Amino acid sequence: MFLRYFETARIAYLRKLVPGHDPAQPEQGEVGLIFAECHISYRSPVVFDELVEVRCSVGEVRRSAFQMQFEMRVGERLAADGSGWLVGFDYVEQKAAPLGDRLRDALTAA
Repeated sequence: MFLRYFETARIAYLRKLVPGHDPAQPEQGEVGLIFAECHISYRSPVVFDELVEVRCSVGEVRRSAFQMQFEMRVGERLAADGSGWLVGFDYVEQKAAPLGDRLRDALTAA
């Protein structure tokens, strides 16, 4: 479930960071994103009905990929942290692709 929380938070974060760019449903000619790698460090258990908060930030930005950093908390308690690499992906050609300028600029400024 932790990975699902990270993924949901990442999509919401990118939608706010780059309005109009929907990483879940790229428009014609836009590059989509795929989660290529993710590392999670579990720090404390989360039990049913606890309210979790996930914070995201942008790490390194490259030509075709960027790193997202995550932190999951229950109140002040750190439940997990981690990072993942997202790669630009051309769903038509089914291969990695460079990030668009608008997305790369927003990521770099974040």
